Amino acid sequence: MKPIITLLIILSSFSCYSTIQHKDFLCYNGEAYGLKDYYLEDYFEKHPEKKPKTEIRSSALWRGYIATFTVYGNQIYLTDLQIQIQDKSSNEMFATKWKSVYKDFSPNSDRYLIKWINDLILLPIGEPIDYEDGHGITHNQYELIEIKNGIIVANFDFSLKEYKKKFKNRNPYFLDEKELLTLKKELKK
Repeated sequence: MKPIITLLIILSSFSCYSTIQHKDFLCYNGEAYGLKDYYLEDYFEKHPEKKPKTEIRSSALWRGYIATFTVYGNQIYLTDLQIQIQDKSSNEMFATKWKSVYKDFSPNSDRYLIKWINDLILLPIGEPIDYEDGHGITHNQYELIEIKNGIIVANFDFSLKEYKKKFKNRNPYFLDEKELLTLKKELKK
């Protein structure tokens, strides 16, 4: 019985630590922002033949690719899709580099409209002002954008000071969907 308990303790300790994932990006108003959600995964579940093939798998990139989305007007488009490949020109062992495979995904267009995104995305648009241990960098200004069917239908700017009045010690990056909806209601007033 004791070896089983020891094994369970060891296995459960592994789940406490997970590798930070490479983020997908959103290019918006001239800036690139790391996203916390992976919007192409729903698409690839329905169209697995379109998912990029890669020989390199990494615990930091379980999905196998990095997507770049760009806002044109109020619409969100996929504009790049990259995978890691072996860098044969390097003398370093296990060296990799990034390769765009976007043309394999969408050979006839340089941008692909992403109609299925329905979300609230929080973006740090102000200057970084502080580092909070365990939370990362906080900024003095944020923007909450509301997306329906790949179109930005509303956006709300607010300061960190305004935010802390309503959410006290909660870091903006760790708000769940319900809290983001509450924030949106507060900002609409």
